[in-house]
Amino acid sequence: MHVVKPGDTLWDLARMYINDPFLWPELYRLNTAVVEDPHWIYPEEVLRLPAPAETVAVAPAEAPPEAPAAAPVVQERAVQETLTIFAGRTAAEREGRLVYQPVAEVPATAVSEGDFQRSGWLAPLDELEPTGRVLELIQPSGVRLELPPSAGVYDRFTMSFPGDTPVVEGERYLLFRVGEEVHPWGVVVRPTGLATVVAVGRDVATAVLVEAYGRVLVGDWAARAQPFAMEPGVFPQDVETGPQGHVVAMLDPQPLPSGEDIVFIDLGRRDGVAEGDEFEIYLGEREGRAGLAYPEEQIATGRVVRTTERTATLRIVTQRHAALKRGLLVRLIRKMP
Repeated sequence: MHVVKPGDTLWDLARMYINDPFLWPELYRLNTAVVEDPHWIYPEEVLRLPAPAETVAVAPAEAPPEAPAAAPVVQERAVQETLTIFAGRTAAEREGRLVYQPVAEVPATAVSEGDFQRSGWLAPLDELEPTGRVLELIQPSGVRLELPPSAGVYDRFTMSFPGDTPVVEGERYLLFRVGEEVHPWGVVVRPTGLATVVAVGRDVATAVLVEAYGRVLVGDWAARAQPFAMEPGVFPQDVETGPQGHVVAMLDPQPLPSGEDIVFIDLGRRDGVAEGDEFEIYLGEREGRAGLAYPEEQIATGRVVRTTERTATLRIVTQRHAALKRGLLVRLIRKMP
């Protein structure tokens, strides 16, 4: 079983528990009594998880009438078939003989590696790791596309070496594009995918795209993916006081901001901020029309998914008002132990 935490998605849970995010329909199939729309799961919902193996109890055929009845013998055999939403009910299921073996719950983490890699960050250009470039997308023989080609998951492409250092087979590279400059904090770095090097030549390397966060195009930058690790089952705790700052940029400015949006704040590692911390975004007390004093107004809550020395990336986990914008105040309300 898994108790849904803020920020969880069936995609991320399938990656965590089944090692394949594309098997999220299996989690949905097991939880249709709880989940009405697979695009929306809510905190505190309890989801069933698939067991790695099922056992079936099989009774032997009845003895002939002339022979004395023997005590029934129960045998067990492992069911190796994979159950999906596309498979019909097996004979064992129809007869009620399928027994799921309980498995230990895998504790969740405050921030998933997927959130860490895909959410982007705000930093000066000179702080970026040595980078290479996506040079050419390897298309199947005979395929010609009129539209600008983009790589999909498991597609291959060639990339230049970052700096003068050759890459190593098995290394992971984060692909990204550089967005707007936010003075004085740096540029917005927008990840487009995560790739693994599968072959190294004299001048270039071949990589395969393993995760796509957007369109992967020729010319995208490539830098070694930073390692990420977070202790399972540890979540931020309430604090009375903490650093305060401002929202300085948004990854995708839009007329109606919503949950899961990404914002950047002017607090970072030098201020003691770490992945997993939570900040409240709010509008401070102000003077309104006719000189009336307006009270403080809470706008949203965001969880830190990535930090740099001077800034942090927040993923919005709750929103009370669609007034998310640059310049809003932020304050630490929960801190990782």
